[in-house]
Amino acid sequence: MKKLLPIVLVIFFSVQSFCFAWDWEPYGPEGIKANKLCFFEYNDINAVICIDTGMFVINSIGGMDYVYYSYTKMKVVEAVSAGFGMDSDSVFLIMSDGSWSDGIYSFNGSTGLFVPLHFCYSPNFIVKAFDKYFVGYNDGLLMSEDGIIWNNIPFFDGITCIDMATNYEDFIVTTNSETNNTYLSNGDLNTWNQLTSDHITELSDCNMFNNFEFYGIIEGATVNSGFYHLDVDGSSWNNVFYSDYLNAVGTDNGGCPFVGWYQGVEPYIGIAKCYPELTFLNDGLPNLNIHAITAPVIWGATVVYCCTDNGIYSRVLSVGVSENTKIENINIYPNPVSSEMFIKLNSAEPIDNIKTITILNNQGEIVGNLNYENQYSSEIEINWNKGNLPAGVYFLMIKTGKEQFSEKFIIL
Repeated sequence: MKKLLPIVLVIFFSVQSFCFAWDWEPYGPEGIKANKLCFFEYNDINAVICIDTGMFVINSIGGMDYVYYSYTKMKVVEAVSAGFGMDSDSVFLIMSDGSWSDGIYSFNGSTGLFVPLHFCYSPNFIVKAFDKYFVGYNDGLLMSEDGIIWNNIPFFDGITCIDMATNYEDFIVTTNSETNNTYLSNGDLNTWNQLTSDHITELSDCNMFNNFEFYGIIEGATVNSGFYHLDVDGSSWNNVFYSDYLNAVGTDNGGCPFVGWYQGVEPYIGIAKCYPELTFLNDGLPNLNIHAITAPVIWGATVVYCCTDNGIYSRVLSVGVSENTKIENINIYPNPVSSEMFIKLNSAEPIDNIKTITILNNQGEIVGNLNYENQYSSEIEINWNKGNLPAGVYFLMIKTGKEQFSEKFIIL
């Protein structure tokens, strides 16, 4: 194992947040080898868990309502939303079993049917970038504007494309070449510039505070294995730190990069946040063999999900609150909650501008809204019934005109 070098890129955070040392929580079925987790916006299907013999379709916010689907036991590699032009319960996905059935399919959540769209041998990724879809496979890079008709991008004909990352203007593709294996296009998909690099094997585009960055990893145990960052002028990859057995790079929903190891060597195992310093988050994680790292687009909390040999686990990293609070005490009782709870707010000054009171689950997703009529009072009490919400950790979020406050509670 190489010695871990100091991280040379420092990012200063100014977001006000309150951090909780939350445990990892299971998402979807436990005990499965989860290769990838794909979330969808504006879709009746919440997420897809990709496994070696098919996929689990998640139809609930908390991930506990899932159904297994398979098309001749083919491996589902990755999935993306079909967009507004298709049914809201349809997704596009790529599947592979090393046969002539490999390729791009559509899946309809209402019927459970798979429909072949385009055959391509050994597809490695599918990416939805604004109004276009891309699939990298053993013999090139495909593009489609509707997900139905697919055409090769001539530059990559005969080249195996293994991963892709995008932002508003740039596209980066990594190939199976041993050196200088990544290519950058500034929006013109016919012109690609070769970047200076070693064998970058996986990419991630990270959007922190509307500042897009590109990161990559070199897997395995070589002299160059580690975590890399694309330089400012977009010409070469710079090493951030060296480490063997890196296997995944991704982000939380705030855009901060994370890395994961597969069968790593202490202390470089499991999952770690990369900035502002390398911070491992392995406490309570049931399995430390990481396959993929991702997060949904949600508001109110910062969360991260990791796919492992033994299922998928999520962790709340922070919940945004104001540092200058006028509400001096938020009291939830009883806590834990069995059926209903009371929320009592105490303030040194009258509270007259509450905008919303919401309930978030441990993935940071809104699962309930509390009705409240503003009263010019320094002490407020509200009653709330949990309804059919399952047991778990939740957050009470209170937003006023300019501030936001939070309190955790548990439902039994």
